[in-house]
Amino acid sequence: MRNSMKNIFGLVLVASILMLPSCEIPADLNDNPNEITLQDVDASLFLNGAQLANIMIQNSHVNRITGMFSGQLVGYTSLYSNIYGYSLSTVESNDEWNGCYTGVLTNVRHIREAAADNKLLTGIAQVMEAHAVGTLAMLMGDVPYSEVLTDVEDPKFDSQVSVLNAVSSLLDGAITDLGSAGGPTSVLESYDLYYGGDKDKWLAAAYTLKARYALIQSDYGAALSAADNGISSSADDMNFVPRGDAATADGDKNLFNEIISGSRTGDLGNNGSFLLEILNDSTANYRGNAKT
Repeated sequence: MRNSMKNIFGLVLVASILMLPSCEIPADLNDNPNEITLQDVDASLFLNGAQLANIMIQNSHVNRITGMFSGQLVGYTSLYSNIYGYSLSTVESNDEWNGCYTGVLTNVRHIREAAADNKLLTGIAQVMEAHAVGTLAMLMGDVPYSEVLTDVEDPKFDSQVSVLNAVSSLLDGAITDLGSAGGPTSVLESYDLYYGGDKDKWLAAAYTLKARYALIQSDYGAALSAADNGISSSADDMNFVPRGDAATADGDKNLFNEIISGSRTGDLGNNGSFLLEILNDSTANYRGNAKT
């Protein structure tokens, strides 16, 4: 009986405790006041990552493959000998896909969202996106674009034509933004690896890309019109000049030269290429013309 009373008393006590008002936990208890968010970082700082990723797309493995397939290079041995003989797998382009979507698009889309009022920066971001995606479409044909970086888990492949038209429209937006842009900030001057924030050079690059994408679709009138406003001097070419010490192991390097004269020395080159033959007047394939 005594034990039963103890049990009953214990249950009543527990129930009473549960009915007591509990202390409220502050909603922001786990918020770190020192946490740095994307919004706290100057959007210009995201340009470096996008530009370096784009350099990789334009000047990496697929660049060398297209050089072999277009008669500019010859694969002599090892991997490049196989590729020169049209024996290659899908993994050969993995870096380019990753570079475009992860390296370029994620960065430039953030720039456009975070710095919407900075027309110079948003204009540059649009040119970068058009350059990377347009290159991928020209190389691969149909590529995902309209649904990338959305809630769609498996973006559809858009037709090459629709992608080229889309990036051409994107360039129109870039031209508008750049045309109304002010001068660059000191941060942008430092972090823009291509043009140092020079809006006139970016404008010319945008028009040149429009000409390229029109030309590949045989729209010669549009190509000529855009080219008239495009890059007119080699001094304005969209070039990446390595800024580090090439003589040191961790210095900036020219990626193409690193392969040709570095890790893949002797594996590929242009000796015996069709390109050199059509330029050599002692070969049967010489295509010299007095007018040129």
